[in-house]
Amino acid sequence: MSIWRLMNWFHSGSNLKTEAKVNRLVKEIRDGGGLPGSDLDGFDVHRENSRLDAAQKSQLFGDNFQETTLDIPTNGYSLNSDSDAFIAAHDDIQRHGLLPPDDLGCVRKKIIAALMFWSDSTHLTDFGTAKIWPIYLVFGNLSKYIRGRPTSGAWYHLAYIPSVCPFL
Repeated sequence: MSIWRLMNWFHSGSNLKTEAKVNRLVKEIRDGGGLPGSDLDGFDVHRENSRLDAAQKSQLFGDNFQETTLDIPTNGYSLNSDSDAFIAAHDDIQRHGLLPPDDLGCVRKKIIAALMFWSDSTHLTDFGTAKIWPIYLVFGNLSKYIRGRPTSGAWYHLAYIPSVCPFL
């Protein structure tokens, strides 16, 4: 438990801590009689980081994932083309878009809705490592000048994903 607490302290807060400084801290405290002798015998922060990395790979990101191919309907447009593809798709839907079957006299405009998704880690507290990953949605059809204003209300929160590990 002492090693876990020390490694948790090392990975939280300031990123100015180095492995050498942590090893020196453990040595100075142990030599001064401040820590129980057996808890940190032979402690090496580099070795503990390697053990932590191996544990995370085996438990969190092990062989439990399944790979598959995914077909995304693009109506003949390339996903890797430039922004002219959006204009071509818009023109196509204006000319050849189907009318609603229950309202063949429909005069409403038909448009392509460009959906943009975004996620980024957000700290929940001023102390500790509590994080969450909000997923946002915005319509790409809006001007970037509107989307970029913090007070525009253009972004919608879709979900919150908790962090799997406090060290990520």
